[in-house]
Amino acid sequence: EPIGAHAFSDAAHIVPPSFALDFAAVPDTLLADDPGDQQALNLAILRSNHSASHFDQAYDDAPTFSLPLTTLRRIYKNKDKKSAISILSKKHSLHVNPDFVFDDQSKYIAWQVKEHRLDYMCRVPNAIGFNAVLPNMQNRPARNDHTWSFKMTFKHRHLAYTGDIDVLAFNPRGAMLYIGQSSSNESVWWTLFPHQALEPYPSVEHMNSDLGPSTMDPVLSRICIACLLYMMDKSMYSTVYLARTYPDVTSRESFKAHVSNALDMDPYEFSSEQLNDLQSTLENHYESWWESAPQSYRHPLLTGRTPAAVTLKYGQNREVCKPFSTQTDAKLWARECDYSKLSRVAFALATHYRASPVQSWTPIPVEEIVDRHPVIYTTPNVETRELIEDLASYPLCDDEDREICVYAPNGRRVPRQDANYHDPYEPGAILQNLRLVPDLFAAEPSHHYHWRYDEEGAIVRDYAADNADEREVDALLDGVGTPGVQLYPQGYLPYGQWQSDG
Repeated sequence: EPIGAHAFSDAAHIVPPSFALDFAAVPDTLLADDPGDQQALNLAILRSNHSASHFDQAYDDAPTFSLPLTTLRRIYKNKDKKSAISILSKKHSLHVNPDFVFDDQSKYIAWQVKEHRLDYMCRVPNAIGFNAVLPNMQNRPARNDHTWSFKMTFKHRHLAYTGDIDVLAFNPRGAMLYIGQSSSNESVWWTLFPHQALEPYPSVEHMNSDLGPSTMDPVLSRICIACLLYMMDKSMYSTVYLARTYPDVTSRESFKAHVSNALDMDPYEFSSEQLNDLQSTLENHYESWWESAPQSYRHPLLTGRTPAAVTLKYGQNREVCKPFSTQTDAKLWARECDYSKLSRVAFALATHYRASPVQSWTPIPVEEIVDRHPVIYTTPNVETRELIEDLASYPLCDDEDREICVYAPNGRRVPRQDANYHDPYEPGAILQNLRLVPDLFAAEPSHHYHWRYDEEGAIVRDYAADNADEREVDALLDGVGTPGVQLYPQGYLPYGQWQSDG
């Protein structure tokens, strides 16, 4: 435990003094067995009148020495503490020796897809209410799951939406109110959607570059809370207090006079049945509530809008796409939500790769491969693949002695060789040259896109160039600029990982 962790609390063995407090005394909780020299500390403080820029300049002026990565490996293996301390006294630039770098196409590297994990999901409903939050009420196991709950709270109204706005199909500035979490830790925002944004093929007219915080202003948030409390009361939710249908929303104090402590109380907990009742109440009574609302409720962001809940969850870390688990995954997804009541779903898969140095490869007998996979194709693409009728006569390696891949009907690669790893096993770090990453997203200035829908409702773009053609894309909106890229270097090197938002 660090020194001073209990500086502001009495140690268990200390009794209150019966004499005047000595302000010069050092508290027992700050005492150390090996304190530094007090005189040296005094001189360091009193004599140092340099600004931070002085030390920055001194560091910049210091000579830089190249430090090979092999040197660090030697120091680590030999546990050479003296050399390690000596390195810290100089400024170094780390040099990655060729010994540590492999060509990603090398035959002495075994690439494996270790696993896929669900890393992000955002659900947008296609109508008013909580359809994106509710489990699939048509699914008996989901409907009878008594562990499911949604905890609605208004204590964290300041929390902003942090997901992708493209899936919302409108700019959510000032139009979202955080209202709680589901039992699966999905964050939920009450969102005021333009009507057209909930349709299957929304227009881009509600997408603009005037980005800002998604959080509602205080008056708008109180209007939405009043609406929810009214609907909860009408659906016979038991713990709601509402003195009047339309509380005064002009100030927090006047609002609290009509809703008691609803803004600060513990969460309202809903079972799936209770939330489904609230959903039905919203569907049947929201229009009449809005039409009868006083002028003080006529906020611009409520006009022409549909209130609905959006769910968002990061870092689920749930493994998916496992061999032989398709049916299990399908049952789980069928329980989570009624997807017929959603407009859009955005999700991200984190694919974990492993690159391992190998000493050599041993061919797997053809008979063994064919016994496991009677049908094998040349590629995973169902449109271009060709059936391999005689695997024994199909080349094992290309001109550079790399394995020629073959694939099962489901698109999975069928291994043709077994890797002989080093003993002990040596892992490989998959790092990329971060200086080259921005080039992956560089737009070609001569290309201009204009998106529209085809006859089947799919989104297409017209490629306006000399050889004008059309190509279908799976993006909802035309690009609004270069995607943002976050770089994560390793050891202050230009190598590491990266992440993009587009």
